[in-house]
Amino acid sequence: MMLALIILTLNACKDPCKDVACLNGGACVDGTCVCANGYTGANCDTAPDLCVGVPCLNGGTCVNGTCVCANGYSGVNCEIAPDPCAGVTCVNGNCANGICNCSFGWTGSDCSIADTPIRMTISRIDVYDFPVARQNGTAWDSGGSGPDIYVFIDESPVDFMNYELTTTIMSDVNINSSNPLVYNLSSPITINNIDSRNFGVGLIDDDGIFGAEYMIYFTSVDFTVSYYHLQPIVRIWNSDDSIDIRLYVEWQF
Repeated sequence: MMLALIILTLNACKDPCKDVACLNGGACVDGTCVCANGYTGANCDTAPDLCVGVPCLNGGTCVNGTCVCANGYSGVNCEIAPDPCAGVTCVNGNCANGICNCSFGWTGSDCSIADTPIRMTISRIDVYDFPVARQNGTAWDSGGSGPDIYVFIDESPVDFMNYELTTTIMSDVNINSSNPLVYNLSSPITINNIDSRNFGVGLIDDDGIFGAEYMIYFTSVDFTVSYYHLQPIVRIWNSDDSIDIRLYVEWQF
């Protein structure tokens, strides 16, 4: 009886965790590992699955608890759709859903090609500068009252009997004035087929007698839509000849 009592006493004092190894931060309790940080297994030797509870949307895949997104998606869970305009350049326009919406007067997949208008409507003409004498060097009016000037526009070479546009006459113009001559057209003039034609702008001194008009100047600068592409104010000028004429234009396609 004494021997049995001694054995029972020794067994009661034995540490149940003495030979139990709990890894990765686990702790032994009554001979069993209580694991930490998501580890499992008898010895806490099985690493946790970091992708448990991590939803990766839109074809994304979880790797070590982090979503690796597919098809251009982004975000923690691949929930952000790709930007269809990423990498799309619209030179003269804005991108919407991956397609360029071109600004007025531009075309092409990237809005880099200038569209060609087919007609222009002119509502006003300003003359800022013109020669102080006729082309032959003589004064405008012998009486000294100043020239009576109107503006014409015509296809080049000019047909002096059939202009595309003529303004009203500005009488007795002060050639030394710094103020421009402003011609507001009572009815705006539309000129068609401008994409295939060159135009010239000139000034005439009207002496009131047919055939006695004297052309002040016919500009040598070609008036082409490609040069003045969609400018609302077309400036035709030549500093050598003191010419500065500005057309207020609306373009149509």
